[in-house]
Amino acid sequence: MPKRKPQSPLARLREERADVQRRLDILHARAKDLDEQIKKQEDLEIVGAVRAKGLSLEAFAALLDRLAQNPLPPVDRTPEATESVTSENNPLQQQEE
Repeated sequence: MPKRKPQSPLARLREERADVQRRLDILHARAKDLDEQIKKQEDLEIVGAVRAKGLSLEAFAALLDRLAQNPLPPVDRTPEATESVTSENNPLQQQEE
């Protein structure tokens, strides 16, 4: 095996940079592929949910149009709003007692 000629520090840095860039290109391509796979799976889940509800494509499109025209209010996810309901303020539990 022939000995490699000693490289200058600049040449070594450039070689390492090129190697890192090659690995980045591979990782970016993999990330793009994963994004496409995720989107396909999300699409399949949406189609499954729509079919499970018995909606036609036209009915689902109409529902989305109505939601776009009259959006739902945002969900309050503050700790105060998400506290578990106690029996004191839950009318269903009071009726059962």
